[in-house]
Amino acid sequence: GTAVAARVGMGSIKSSSQPVVERALLVMVTRMLPDSLYEAVSVLAFNKFSGIVSNVALPLQRASLADRPVTDVSFYVNVQTGLYCGLKSYAGNTSCTFAVDPQLEP
Repeated sequence: GTAVAARVGMGSIKSSSQPVVERALLVMVTRMLPDSLYEAVSVLAFNKFSGIVSNVALPLQRASLADRPVTDVSFYVNVQTGLYCGLKSYAGNTSCTFAVDPQLEP
């Protein structure tokens, strides 16, 4: 169905070597730049998107850490984008997190 097609599509995007290649090329080209200029070039070179969607499938059964049950799992992805949507499932529960930074939107 649609969910399977979406998962397959996101899997192919996640397995892309493009980010690794772009980063390696940028490092080679900008080795001699001062840090402040390097950061500006990095944002201009790679921040070609306005939103990111992330999906994380965690264990279906509740896990434990140091003999204590893990009741929930949270994560934060620090990206320079105007909109972030993070989907996660853990122990039979699914949640969605949105983060918006209007200063990063055009």
